[in-house]
Amino acid sequence: MLFAPKVETEIFTSWKDNKLIFRNEGFESLAIKLERWYGVKINVEGEEINNYHFNGAIENETINDVFKYISYTLPIKYTIQHNVVTVSKDTRTK
Repeated sequence: MLFAPKVETEIFTSWKDNKLIFRNEGFESLAIKLERWYGVKINVEGEEINNYHFNGAIENETINDVFKYISYTLPIKYTIQHNVVTVSKDTRTK
């Protein structure tokens, strides 16, 4: 007997409700989705950051709020100038 893998359809359809849901999302993929969602350019300084993974949901937050939440869970720091977000590794111990 074959079993189909469980698919979390909410992740793929949440955008219809102005929500983005991430489950073990690689940072590189996360950045691409956020660029499209918020109309910004995200520059990542350091390849190591692309190895990070994020879990969470975004609903009605600003891009600044999103990166504030991400920086709580991942060792990153960020700046936002106009429509450009620059992300780098936060070397301070959390």
